[in-house]
Amino acid sequence: MHLKIVSLRLTDHLEDNNLLETFQSAYRKGHSTETALTRINDHLLRAIDDNASVILVLLDLSAAFDTVDHQILLTRLMCRYGVKGTALAWMCSYLSNRLQYVRVANDCSSKHKLACGVPQGSVLRPILYSMYTAPIADVIKRHGMGFHFYADDTQIYLSFNPSDALQSKSLIEECIQDVQPWMVANKLKLSGDKTEFLVLTARQRPGASTGFDQD
Repeated sequence: MHLKIVSLRLTDHLEDNNLLETFQSAYRKGHSTETALTRINDHLLRAIDDNASVILVLLDLSAAFDTVDHQILLTRLMCRYGVKGTALAWMCSYLSNRLQYVRVANDCSSKHKLACGVPQGSVLRPILYSMYTAPIADVIKRHGMGFHFYADDTQIYLSFNPSDALQSKSLIEECIQDVQPWMVANKLKLSGDKTEFLVLTARQRPGASTGFDQD
């Protein structure tokens, strides 16, 4: 079966059954970089206009597309998205028996079977990745945080009154502490070098303060 047909049918299944994550931009019609930036920027500006501050955490994953575990992905397709029967068998066949090797000039390394990674260059790669990582939203929602996904980047944010700064910091730290074990269990790794923690406020206003100590 042509991969583009599979992609279209899978997308139709997700849309018809309302299975797509609302705040996932990229790889979807009408959900671009612009929509992601507009939503996050709107939240930040509204909070600051209301004399609040905002904690914004930017999470980045290391080699995310290449660490997708095939067995976990197939289980998620079946249990979370209702992909069963012939469709699931096709997905299993598509992901199975893939080999990897390194070639330099005319010399090739030995071949190794891949148990992870969504095939590079395939039209199914982005949608399968989005389905694989969608449960991160469940973790974030349990903590009442705002969030938005774009490709393999995750933005988590929380607006707060400066007088509640320390409590708000603890809340978002608890959220991240729950995200981390989910990442480990799903063979994903946060990139510490690219993950950022920002506190935003309108400092030009008299008495404006985040409530955080400055190092």
